[in-house]
Amino acid sequence: MRTTVPADWSDSFRRRILQDSMQEATATYWIHRARQLERGLPQPGDHRGTATPAQEAARVAALRSAIDACYNHARLWNGDL
Repeated sequence: MRTTVPADWSDSFRRRILQDSMQEATATYWIHRARQLERGLPQPGDHRGTATPAQEAARVAALRSAIDACYNHARLWNGDL
């Protein structure tokens, strides 16, 4: 199956990349992202499914690492680092 690509797709693509880059260059973006990841942390009473305690601990550690990285990125954009 062949798809048709609009002639101006590269301009739209470049514009979107620039918009994303500008958005990610703010502390507000990174704080929002950290808070999104925090909502993924397990809460008391959550069902773990088939994950073992070790697997769940690894997932939590990875999430906490990503959360810390987002907050550090926000501090960097704020000039706090």
